[in-house]
Amino acid sequence: MAGLLAEGYVEDQSAQRKAVESASSVRIICNILSFLDASPMTLFQGPPVNETEREIFFQENLNSLISCMVASDGSVRRLATGVARRLFANEKVLTSLRAYKGLKSREFRISFWRLTYVLPG
Repeated sequence: MAGLLAEGYVEDQSAQRKAVESASSVRIICNILSFLDASPMTLFQGPPVNETEREIFFQENLNSLISCMVASDGSVRRLATGVARRLFANEKVLTSLRAYKGLKSREFRISFWRLTYVLPG
């Protein structure tokens, strides 16, 4: 899921974005989000042991979820928002996110801006 979303939303190239928003890609992403809705903590299970790799793992998974929450497809947004609500209802997740310094980083802010900004076409 992270790869599909990064191609279409993080890099934000028109041709790539259209490819990611194809019906088959949207179906795949919706299926993944439906699974995560039933088990949202799956998104953060199995992190690497190495601290640097673990931070990257969590960052990429969080970015993927955020990418879905700002996607142009309404069904993807709706499903992602449901997953986020269930995930963030977990106090352990909220505590971790509040402590996570990466959310305040310049890289995260730029990435978020790229996810939400749509070039006029």
